[in-house]
Amino acid sequence: MRKKVSLTAVAAALLLTACGPGVPDLSKGNNDTAAQYVADALLRNDKHYDEGIDYDHSLLVPTPTPEPTPAAVKPDGKEDGKNGGSSSSGTSGNGASAENVSRKSVSVSDIYGVKGVTVTPVSYQLKSSYGSSVYQIMPTGKGNRLAVVYFNIANKTKKSKRVNLAKKEVSAELIVNGKSVGSPMLSLTDNDLQNMNVMLDAGKKKQGVFLFEVSKKTKVSSVEIHFTTDTKEATSSVK
Repeated sequence: MRKKVSLTAVAAALLLTACGPGVPDLSKGNNDTAAQYVADALLRNDKHYDEGIDYDHSLLVPTPTPEPTPAAVKPDGKEDGKNGGSSSSGTSGNGASAENVSRKSVSVSDIYGVKGVTVTPVSYQLKSSYGSSVYQIMPTGKGNRLAVVYFNIANKTKKSKRVNLAKKEVSAELIVNGKSVGSPMLSLTDNDLQNMNVMLDAGKKKQGVFLFEVSKKTKVSSVEIHFTTDTKEATSSVK
């Protein structure tokens, strides 16, 4: 009898301490039944033990795990949240989608926005290099040449004006034969519109440039410059 009690205790301890995955959460009554069954299995081959039990697996029913209560659904099909907040719709405060921003068409001068100063594209040239013998800019791609677009920067006021185009967040691209060929190259020349920051006297003019790369194989028939900011855009043809 001592052997029987000892094995029953061991079996119960094994059941109560088991914590690995797949072990059901049993109620107290089912736990006792399971302990008795394990003890019976251990003593089954002992000829002195005749107190085995008939085991019905259906008795060991795991204690059901409570399921979360589903959120209440409003008539419009949306869940009734408790925090009262609203989810982001990806639109701006006026309801306009960020991907569908409407830009206002303006002149090139307006896109740069220096009061009293005009910025006008006037012409272009296809060249193998640009600059002096001391400082020359060459195409970076093999088989390419430079498309140099010239601008006229004019102070229309009666006083000196600071013309700082470098701080303007303006993007530009060259359109050749109706297709974009890319943005202007970066250069250190003081007349590059991307880094121009000069004092222009009253009534005076200054030449500005953009430098683009195009393939030597391209037969140029039309050239346009397209300018954009977050809210404005401008397009100008050059010859």
